[in-house]
Amino acid sequence: MANKKPGNVAAIKDQALAECLRKVRESLEREIDSGFKLILFGSYARGEAGQDSDVDIMVVIDREQVDSSLKEKVRNIVYDQTIGTDYLFSVIVVSESLARERAGFKVFAAVEQEGIDI
Repeated sequence: MANKKPGNVAAIKDQALAECLRKVRESLEREIDSGFKLILFGSYARGEAGQDSDVDIMVVIDREQVDSSLKEKVRNIVYDQTIGTDYLFSVIVVSESLARERAGFKVFAAVEQEGIDI
């Protein structure tokens, strides 16, 4: 994954979503003991989201491997910060090494092309 500038929530047109993503990032910073990238991609990143669109995010953890307990922890943090909002989040959690290894795969290519670092 190319290094994008973190904290680019100004690029998000939906201000309520931008605030929600800020809260997710702050919670991850407090709870995760590794570096990470939080990337918004998909229809919200492209500015094409409709009423039924989900919010696609990828959390890339700065580790060689990410075990299932860390993936669950990240998903729970996202859930806790987004419950009660009007958004349905789709969360992908991967290691930095896996993201590099699979850079040509469709979802990773989409993240690289349209992703917004949060």
